[in-house]
Amino acid sequence: QGDPFEEIFSGMFGGGRRRPGPRKGADMRYRVEISFEDSVIGAKREMTMADGRVLNISIPAGIETGQSLRLKSQGKSSSFGGPPGDAILEIIVRTSKLWTRDGRDIRMPVSVPLKTAVLGGQLEISTPMGPLSLKIPEGSNSGAVLRLRNKGVQTPGNIGHLYAKLEVVIEDPKDARLKEWARGYDV
Repeated sequence: QGDPFEEIFSGMFGGGRRRPGPRKGADMRYRVEISFEDSVIGAKREMTMADGRVLNISIPAGIETGQSLRLKSQGKSSSFGGPPGDAILEIIVRTSKLWTRDGRDIRMPVSVPLKTAVLGGQLEISTPMGPLSLKIPEGSNSGAVLRLRNKGVQTPGNIGHLYAKLEVVIEDPKDARLKEWARGYDV
């Protein structure tokens, strides 16, 4: 029948024997590296699990390094008749050489030829969504920042912007006509 004091003390202090029953299987943890672009616009990718299964996963737009995705019932099977555990994907976003993230916004430098900076014009730039045409206003200086609305992180209901910081460059510093123009220019 057991010791009556054991039952009293186990009830008071949370001790006692655990009754066997269905228990959930163990969770499996994975580190998943994704591209900067996938973190900005979201993606669907195939992932091979430790047991060889291939799963289609959805990467939500706006995910950042250190955040996790939980795949219900995709972990280890239970040895005790319970449901399988979950697969937990720890996300690591690769850094980009071109773009940096600032909350929901993206920032990038854009090299602008001197002629385009002086006269204005169009430049094609690379964005996480693909190439876009950027209108450079006449008389643009280095350091000027242009905003492309809704071209940042694409989270539903809270889309960020892309900010392009202009860097005026001289295409051919040895161009004789450019030197002649500069000598004739009075400050």
